[in-house]
Amino acid sequence: MTLLWIGKINNQKMLRFIILLFIIFLPCHTMAAEIIDIRFGKHPDRSRLVIDFTGDTDFQAKINKDSALVIHLRQKEVNNLDHHLKPPFEDLIIKPAGQFTQLHFTLQSPHKIRSAYVIAGDPNRLVIDIVAGTPNYTTHGPLQTDAVTKRGHPLNKKPIIMIDAGHGGVDPGAISPSGIREKDITLTISLMIADILNKTGRYDAMLTRETDRFIRLYDRVKKARDVDADIFLSIHADSVRGGDRISGASVYTLSETASDAQTAALAKRENAVDLIGGFDAHIEDDAVHAMLVDMSMQETKNNSIALANMIVRGLKQKNVKTIMGPHRHAGFVVLKAPDIPSVLLETGFLSNEDQARDLLDPLYQNAIAQSVLHALDNYFAY
Repeated sequence: MTLLWIGKINNQKMLRFIILLFIIFLPCHTMAAEIIDIRFGKHPDRSRLVIDFTGDTDFQAKINKDSALVIHLRQKEVNNLDHHLKPPFEDLIIKPAGQFTQLHFTLQSPHKIRSAYVIAGDPNRLVIDIVAGTPNYTTHGPLQTDAVTKRGHPLNKKPIIMIDAGHGGVDPGAISPSGIREKDITLTISLMIADILNKTGRYDAMLTRETDRFIRLYDRVKKARDVDADIFLSIHADSVRGGDRISGASVYTLSETASDAQTAALAKRENAVDLIGGFDAHIEDDAVHAMLVDMSMQETKNNSIALANMIVRGLKQKNVKTIMGPHRHAGFVVLKAPDIPSVLLETGFLSNEDQARDLLDPLYQNAIAQSVLHALDNYFAY
């Protein structure tokens, strides 16, 4: 009927205008999906492959008996793709395979898939980490048939983000002049971050606490390690003596020495909170203490710093005010998991009553949460 109606139009300009509108409003699925980019990353403990693509996000990934990584994406075009292979990726062949486009990566030595997942976006990103070892020959992805686990979790699991709401229970944390408590602010913002992350479908966000209760610092870290978390993010709201005019968010990573006197004092206060609940970190058993204070995991520290910088950029992009030199570092106990990139986010200063009220504002809280989401999307893309 539409074509017959168009055929009766004599005005050629009008006809061209209608055809143009028809093209513009074509459903997105009629446009060709394509592979846009392929990138490689080399880390001490793994090799990473990132594929940017449009269209359907279904994928399959496996390492076959010839020690080749074989990936299937649903019908993708490949145009002017400029990629530079890095070890252990030795060769790449891209070809159609029925309803799929197959990417065949020859590997220099036997490897197995540690994780494989899609970060949906514009474009979508398929992230695959491989490690040296005997292949398990199991397919990973939404179309897989066999379940594979890593420390109790699917091998192709979404990144697990442990959100730690600072303080709680008998420990109120900082308190504003009007009585706004840090433990309430951190819980509200942590719940919002977890909700936003989970709703994307790209992350599995968990919380160290979902209610007003006290949790010792070591147990917060243990909760993250027990679920094999990929990221540990601790949420706080600072307070300084005479700081009624100081405002802005800041981000902290672990270091043996503090970046400045203010950060050293902050770390000292945060590390002492266990004493409120009747615990003394100095009598922690030697095995656990050695595990938590191990500073040898340089890769973990580097990843923590990378994430912290991304959060700072995310805060600025979402117009969340930050302090001068917002990325700082000190010996925070809660950041000492040796195998999990860990960051502490101070959302603002409760000693500043105006900022305290901002931190109660759902719109301001949402801006902070969106900053975290933006940072994580960028972090897991590389």
